[in-house]
Amino acid sequence: MFRKERRLLSFRVLLQACVVVFALLMAMYGYGVRQGAQMQADLAQLQGQLDRRVAQVEELAMRLAQRKTDTSAAQELARLEREVAARRRVVDALTRVRDSYTRGVSGYMESFARQAPKGVWLNGFVVQGGGEALVIRGSALRAALVPDFLQRLSGETTLAGTHFGLLQIEREDAASRQVDFTLYTGSEPPPEASEDGP
Repeated sequence: MFRKERRLLSFRVLLQACVVVFALLMAMYGYGVRQGAQMQADLAQLQGQLDRRVAQVEELAMRLAQRKTDTSAAQELARLEREVAARRRVVDALTRVRDSYTRGVSGYMESFARQAPKGVWLNGFVVQGGGEALVIRGSALRAALVPDFLQRLSGETTLAGTHFGLLQIEREDAASRQVDFTLYTGSEPPPEASEDGP
């Protein structure tokens, strides 16, 4: 009874952990802002190139309307239209990636925190391709809680349009009710997600 009580988690240790987590979040935010600015500059440059190509296509279309006998203008027009379509796809892809860097992962973290039912906790998650590929790893006290968590996530605007195609549930100990689960947006785990941890 005279032995000094040992505290496993003191206020000082908890405060230090909070400071470390806050510093990591700020570093991730700064990196996202820098990446977003670079994407914005690249997007503006590609948009300018796209506008010039569209102007060329329109000019060639006018020339072609005046001279229908010249096939080289028609071929040049078809080539430029293909190039414009390819550049538009690049611009769209960069816009999605830029938007992902602008939003960062904080929206996903808030969604997971809001919708995780009692008895479910996350061990990590991976966001790839501007949110097109998503991997969520976690644990639950009962396997029945995992579908409930998945159903709740479908109501989040951050995850609107996200379709989870694969769910893996594992139980380390047959006597335990606790399970580990992994959610994938694709029909099979991406190589990065299956090899590397979150």
